[in-house]
Amino acid sequence: MFVALSFVGTLPSYTVECIHQIQTFFDGEVYIIASDFDSPFLKGPWKKRVHVIDYDRVRSMVFDELVAKHRSRFAIISGLTGREELFIRSFERLFLLQQLMIQRELTDGLFLELDVLIYQDPRLWLPEFQKYSLCYMFDNYNRCSSALMYVKNANALDGLLSYCSHYIQHANEFINEMSCLYQYYESQQSPSSIQLLPTHWSEPAIASEHFGKFGNTIFDALGIGIMMLGVDPFHTQGMIKRDIKFHWCLIDYTVYPYRWNTDDMNRRIPEMWTGKEWIRINNLHVHSKLLEEGLSVPRIS
Repeated sequence: MFVALSFVGTLPSYTVECIHQIQTFFDGEVYIIASDFDSPFLKGPWKKRVHVIDYDRVRSMVFDELVAKHRSRFAIISGLTGREELFIRSFERLFLLQQLMIQRELTDGLFLELDVLIYQDPRLWLPEFQKYSLCYMFDNYNRCSSALMYVKNANALDGLLSYCSHYIQHANEFINEMSCLYQYYESQQSPSSIQLLPTHWSEPAIASEHFGKFGNTIFDALGIGIMMLGVDPFHTQGMIKRDIKFHWCLIDYTVYPYRWNTDDMNRRIPEMWTGKEWIRINNLHVHSKLLEEGLSVPRIS
């Protein structure tokens, strides 16, 4: 198994926290695809265990040509400094991952966005992951998240990337990767093609049908990370707002108590009370980008 990240543009500082957290739980191979190849955030004691992949070596000509023809269909967000092309890059990262997996002959990949923190060794999830070609998360109807995504092998992405290409060209809606992922899931006939990882323990069914397959744990598509660590201040006039249900997300997690506990290695772990028991939260999607506040073990500069 391997873990992969990607970012096109100037690498943000929270790259360091993301990788630190990965290595707190996982001692396997980590890859980061980066165009900012000389970033100071790619230097540090952890680098010896991270493969930094030059973006230009895994660029997809298919995607480049697609965007060249249909760039006007994408929203460019001028206020998101460094992430103005978010809605383009969120699709491109999937194409980059496939090229990486082909070139390095990689299988069983956990693909993370840079603003995600994991709280368990992902190899513990692998036996369940491997029953499917892809695993990602439900956030709302017409919204799925690949902030944490399992990919069985390079071929497992063929259907999704073809679907993305068609969606970008023809969708009659705001072009975004999360809606595309949801619609691709809805289009699948084979029960072994995609698992929507459990983001709740009881409801709705689409978010909870696989609860228990990873023990008493859930994954966070977005809503829990927003509640615990805040919304990106871009959306709140520069303020960090916590303990709220953001309007994008279907599930209201604010009605459940949460806490930070420590495991047997003294690592901080987020937990949520279901009304019957405390369960582990396997990851947080840190929309506010305040990843340092969610680290399990402090990072030594």
